[in-house]
Amino acid sequence: MDRLSILLLLLGISRSQALFCGGSMAKECVQRNRCRIGTETGRPIIQYRGLINGNDGCESGQTCCPKTEILQFPVQVDNQPIPADCGYANHQGLGFTITNPMDIAQDGELPWMVALLDSRSHLPIGGGSLITRDVVLTSSTKTYEVPETYLMVRAGEWDFNSDSEQRAHEDVAIRKIVRHANRSVENGANNAALLFLARPLKLDHHINLICLPPPNRKFIHNRCIVSGWGKKTALDNSYMNVLKKIDVPLVDRSVCQKQLQGPYGKDFILDNSLICAGGEPGKDSCKGDGGAPLACPLQSDPNRYELVGIVWAQEMLSKDQFRLENLFQMADLLLANIKLGHQQLDTLSSY
Repeated sequence: MDRLSILLLLLGISRSQALFCGGSMAKECVQRNRCRIGTETGRPIIQYRGLINGNDGCESGQTCCPKTEILQFPVQVDNQPIPADCGYANHQGLGFTITNPMDIAQDGELPWMVALLDSRSHLPIGGGSLITRDVVLTSSTKTYEVPETYLMVRAGEWDFNSDSEQRAHEDVAIRKIVRHANRSVENGANNAALLFLARPLKLDHHINLICLPPPNRKFIHNRCIVSGWGKKTALDNSYMNVLKKIDVPLVDRSVCQKQLQGPYGKDFILDNSLICAGGEPGKDSCKGDGGAPLACPLQSDPNRYELVGIVWAQEMLSKDQFRLENLFQMADLLLANIKLGHQQLDTLSSY
């Protein structure tokens, strides 16, 4: 047998091994909505533990299905129209529902969440929020971590280690970055930046907008969501591949400032552009989550979410609290800069 035949044989074996799963030649990895088992109610239901324990050798968007149970036509999971308004989450997931998902988001649950990538490696360096079809809001700090030429946005992602999600992600380049002019390196104030995308994104169930809060409105101390692909804990060596979702409370400014005066000194004053969240053991943002959103339920509609803050400080603070940019204090400025940015880009492109 010559070398070419051996190579072809090895490729064939490798391809066959990729098709079979669960230690059985009678099973195959297929999209979850193409297996009769688990779709009896119309929506695939999967166990969290099965997913994190290797998923029988299949990718996260797939299931290990007996060949006799593979459907010729996939089950239609979601036929709902795309939301016309901002801030809608998909709490049951789009392609399937994970039972007791712990600290990970459902597939497509947070459609406003985007990843900032280094285009040379296609690895995430931080997060951001889609606030218009062609504008992402993130922290100014993140925009300096790689050269602007290599910074790009990925929308609609859930699992970085898989392409098996039913709805594909979209990568888009950045044509302009507008950083807050009054950013302070010393205390982290005004650490925000607008990323104007090279083209508008097509909105879908898994790619959509988060609402911006009205300016100068006082927040209520409800529970909110922080998300990202950063480390799960400070001791981890790598980032998470599946989008995490952490439920955290907002913290009163006076309480937060008093606690922060411990590590930073009694003269520390929390800037008006900063708020705090967290304070519960084991629930925290971590390295790699910078720029990601703090999303809180709308006071008028708890089924929709608004952008209250931007994750900035991921170091462990007193009682696990972390600081975020306060969107209530800069909503007017954001809207003005979006309008100005579009006008400048239109002017530049007209030459």
